[in-house]
Amino acid sequence: MPYNFPRRNRIVSGMSIGVVVIEAAKKSGAVRTADCGMEHGRDVLAVPGQANAHTAQGTNSLSKDGVHLVMEPNDVLEVLKPQMERFLKIVFRKVKYTIHHRIGKDFKILPIG
Repeated sequence: MPYNFPRRNRIVSGMSIGVVVIEAAKKSGAVRTADCGMEHGRDVLAVPGQANAHTAQGTNSLSKDGVHLVMEPNDVLEVLKPQMERFLKIVFRKVKYTIHHRIGKDFKILPIG
């Protein structure tokens, strides 16, 4: 149901470490999600498009709002890497704690690679 979209967009942005908008019209759900992401303090990234393209008006207007511009995939990784590392440390600690308490104190996690 259409009236659920704004709520869903707020939930999606709140549960995310960042929001990446690839292509969006000026008044689109993707732009609303990006706005929610900015309200939640998330990093928002946008791929700029052609200035005269209807489907790029939203992403281009986001670039005026100070979001991170994405020109290649590494741009996303560069911006979101600190948040991903923090998130994985938290998850890893919880998994290690759970395994430690359910299996026993002799359990060791070996590094990968």
